[in-house]
Amino acid sequence: MKNCKICNNEFENKSKGTEQLYCSSTCRAIAAKKRQEEKIINHAIQQKAKIEEKQTEQSSTIIGGGISKEQSPEILSNTERKDNSPKFYGSPIDSGSGKNYIHEYFEARISNNALELKNQYLEKRVLELEREIFDLNSELDSLDQGEDTGIIGNIMEQFKKDPVNSVKFATSIIENLTKSK
Repeated sequence: MKNCKICNNEFENKSKGTEQLYCSSTCRAIAAKKRQEEKIINHAIQQKAKIEEKQTEQSSTIIGGGISKEQSPEILSNTERKDNSPKFYGSPIDSGSGKNYIHEYFEARISNNALELKNQYLEKRVLELEREIFDLNSELDSLDQGEDTGIIGNIMEQFKKDPVNSVKFATSIIENLTKSK
């Protein structure tokens, strides 16, 4: 027995080959979502580091050109800032705005995926209904043209040829059905 890496429930490894890490597809999806969030956060942190590196280069150039650090606090690196808070495109990462954005982004993607699946299902259903309509129209056309369409078509042909015997046959069938009840 193994423990799931997400919910910590015990489960039996049923896979042949790669070791099973999660108890269900739901836990596997949650883990994938976490990995994607971490990837986006790491990318944002790398971008932030690149921006800070450029700002540090610019500040050293500007400061070397005669502007003091007190005159330009907005271009100082994190180590020289008074609040020491890292910046995430103008807002602190610690405030959670980056995580909220990522959460909203993934919720929107999940909603979009659900709508795409529903759209695919409805398109498939429309095609099935169009085929059914085509089949019914074909059957109606064959009835209008008098083609043989099975038992009813044969009865109609027999009625056209010999209506008296057809009516007698139909009444005898109806009488037999009512007597048996």
